[in-house]
Amino acid sequence: MYSTKERLKLTGIDSEGIKESILVPDLEESMRTNLLISVCLLTLFMRSFSAEPGLLWNSGFSSAGESVVWDSIILPSGACVAVGDVAFGQSENRRINICELNKDGLVLWEQTALSLGNASGYSILSIPEGYAVCGDRVDSSGTSGLILKTDLNGNTVWSRVISYEGDDSLQDMCLTPDGNIIAVGYSLNSETSDNDVLAVCFSDSGSVLWQKRYVSPDYQAAYSIVQSTDSPGSYVVTGSDGGDVFLMKVNGLGDWQWKTRHFIEGIQMGRSVSGLSDGGYVVAGSTRGEWGFSDAILVFFDSDGTVTNDLVWGGDGPDNAYSVSEVQPAGYVVLVNSNSGRGEGYRPFLVRFDPWLSTIWSVQLTELNALCYSMFINDDEGFTVTGKTSTPEDNTHFSAFLIRLSSEDLLNWN
Repeated sequence: MYSTKERLKLTGIDSEGIKESILVPDLEESMRTNLLISVCLLTLFMRSFSAEPGLLWNSGFSSAGESVVWDSIILPSGACVAVGDVAFGQSENRRINICELNKDGLVLWEQTALSLGNASGYSILSIPEGYAVCGDRVDSSGTSGLILKTDLNGNTVWSRVISYEGDDSLQDMCLTPDGNIIAVGYSLNSETSDNDVLAVCFSDSGSVLWQKRYVSPDYQAAYSIVQSTDSPGSYVVTGSDGGDVFLMKVNGLGDWQWKTRHFIEGIQMGRSVSGLSDGGYVVAGSTRGEWGFSDAILVFFDSDGTVTNDLVWGGDGPDNAYSVSEVQPAGYVVLVNSNSGRGEGYRPFLVRFDPWLSTIWSVQLTELNALCYSMFINDDEGFTVTGKTSTPEDNTHFSAFLIRLSSEDLLNWN
């Protein structure tokens, strides 16, 4: 799949980032050596005996027309609730669509939020007595950020619109320890003629607790937020800043604590960020030079935002990474949309890397032209992926779908 343009770059840590051993240095060195040996042996075992996951089922929304699933959550029962949008009428305005599927992929219910007008939902969370959805809504005054709460059957309980100057969107969100919701996205700034990162904190009842724009002279957009690995009351955001992948940390009041950028040639975008077991973070996204197609990129940061590692890979056509998760016993799984460049459209893949970013396996999720946007690890260590797919009869029109795969088979690697 990825036969060309694979690159691995390690960045050093300056002397200020190196911690001296002042207590029992020989013991500390021995512990580090033993840990390295353990990880090496574990990785050799994985590469020898770990088989890729298999398809359990795929399913889609029951609505007719163009539709997509942007995000989903997994319930304790093994069922999932997905959010996306569906086109209506000749104008093809979008309507937020929420659907619950049982653990076998059968649709239990589906709700389309017609009352919210032309709107899309990009992220969903489970909250007490229902679900929270964020996205955007379009009307005659422009695009506004949108957040809403539904009951457990997808019926709208309340909705709120956030707008500064008519071009705003909320792309992702996370819960705070006290049950509030922080959503991030972007907002047009007429003074700079660029977008700024937008962050809003909502209570469970929909009240706006705080709302901030982080002004910069460059174009900024935030696409993902997670709780910080070193403090449950702080949050880490990624996206694009002046054509670079950025990582930004804010506290529970939205105050800017630090921000770093990953500087490489071309235009980069961070699509999702995930916390790591060592306290750092990994961002999945894309990078593109002045000429040519995009490549998928992973960027690794330590807990202070220093870039420690990156990986860029791709084929002859455009490749984009949309989601990344650290997996047991070691390594990472990445959701990638790959295009051969031969006019056949996109194919989504799950790609498994070891801790040194060598490929262990790669699974194509469908033979059809399709794009996937989110990936989750289930309680059974399997995977759930959401997106949209064409049909064998029509390669240009898409309908929402959701795929569930088994876990890796650690004993039957071919």
